[in-house]
Amino acid sequence: MTTTRTHRKRTERMARPRRRTGGAAALFLVLTAATAQAQVSTIPSGARARLLESAARFPSVGTISGMARDTLFFNPESNPNRRIAYALANINRLELSQGRKTALLPGMVAGLVTFGLGALIYNRIESFSCETTASHCDTGLSPAPLAVIGGGSGGLIGSFFTIERWQRVTLPQNRTVPR
Repeated sequence: MTTTRTHRKRTERMARPRRRTGGAAALFLVLTAATAQAQVSTIPSGARARLLESAARFPSVGTISGMARDTLFFNPESNPNRRIAYALANINRLELSQGRKTALLPGMVAGLVTFGLGALIYNRIESFSCETTASHCDTGLSPAPLAVIGGGSGGLIGSFFTIERWQRVTLPQNRTVPR
């Protein structure tokens, strides 16, 4: 008799529909809206920024000198003493600088590949010319040490170049910043 009760309880549990709450989805939506609003209201004055206005072809780089209700004040890098007022409705894209980094790793990879392939190609050409002549040939170039030398020199050259990292800031749909 206990087996039928156990069987009946299992089938009742399986037949009951599970309740799925939308609590996690609602929490996600609230946090996303709060984060988007916080991003707009926390644009610091003096931050390095890149913005693209609807009438411009190329983005302008400079510093943000302040914000009003629906206006962003911007000092372009080309003329830091000039203060330009942009209406938030006319800004297509706004990005804040996250700092600069060197191109050390891309330079190392480029030097490693270039010198390694150069040594392989040189060895192939030399071995072909040695096969056509009767003399003994020794190329003496090993791709591994040349690749290491290339990686080091490429890293050294890459360390002189800096790349700026940008993070996009989302503006609200109504394009006004609350006071």
